[in-house]
Amino acid sequence: MKKLLIHIGYHKTGTTWLQHELFGNPEMDYIQPIPFDDLIEAMVKPKSWNFDPIGCRIQFKDSISRALERDMIPVISAERLSGNPHSGGYDSKELASRIASVFPQANILIVVREQCAMIFSCYKQYVRMGGSLSLRDYLIPPNDCRIPLFDFNHFEYHHLIGLYQKLLGAEQVLVLPYEMFLSDPHSFVQRIRRHALSAEESELEENLPFTSRINNSPLAWSILLQRFTNKIASRRDTLNQGAFIRSPRLAKHLERLCGHAGYLLQLWSGDRLEKRMRQFVFDMVADRYCISNRKFAGQCNLPLSNYGYQM
Repeated sequence: MKKLLIHIGYHKTGTTWLQHELFGNPEMDYIQPIPFDDLIEAMVKPKSWNFDPIGCRIQFKDSISRALERDMIPVISAERLSGNPHSGGYDSKELASRIASVFPQANILIVVREQCAMIFSCYKQYVRMGGSLSLRDYLIPPNDCRIPLFDFNHFEYHHLIGLYQKLLGAEQVLVLPYEMFLSDPHSFVQRIRRHALSAEESELEENLPFTSRINNSPLAWSILLQRFTNKIASRRDTLNQGAFIRSPRLAKHLERLCGHAGYLLQLWSGDRLEKRMRQFVFDMVADRYCISNRKFAGQCNLPLSNYGYQM
């Protein structure tokens, strides 16, 4: 029997690939019946006192039922459901409660990533989306609590995993490391298919473009340059409200220029800047996730040390 599968992220864990190549592939029996904007409007944006779980259930019931009637696996895939890393995942606990109240029978998929690599990748995403803070200022925000900002605690995965296991049952929650996708994508996809109660084996998996890269990571030099151009022009986004010009078109043009210039600087200087930034993240993280990762490994019976997680 097939059931709804809800993939909540995290960010920077191959979500776009999963959405396009797996969950967007009807030959693999998956279908995404709920438009992203409708999901965000109903599940994420309402304030606590305005959220209506019964109304959400009614709103999405027919779309999910039609998918099941076609013998497809309905999938909701939205990394925003795990919280936003640039605001410290401040609402991830409430979103989990909302999901459990609207879809109590759903299977949950959570994909995580080793924290140092995750944090550095999130910073690059922050700049590409228009942010202008330095890596240091991004990781060490002001401690005035006026608005939610980056928080290292967001990547203590055991909290959110334990909550979903408590709300829905451990058997309904599958957690996979992104590093498994990189090293053994066939096993990664097969674990998802088994969790979604689809076929145990399928030759169609051989046709999946495991080597394709939908979102390539920008070079460190490109990020450094774009951080400054974002102060000149940026898209209309809460990550940067202080740019002189609000122009998504100009911001995109400057981003392309930074990409080209960054490539030339990379040829000149090699990987020195990239290594220095990665080392800064590594030093900031230190051993802060060891306890969390040991709890996480016990929750999901995963050999995290084999994938480079701090233990």
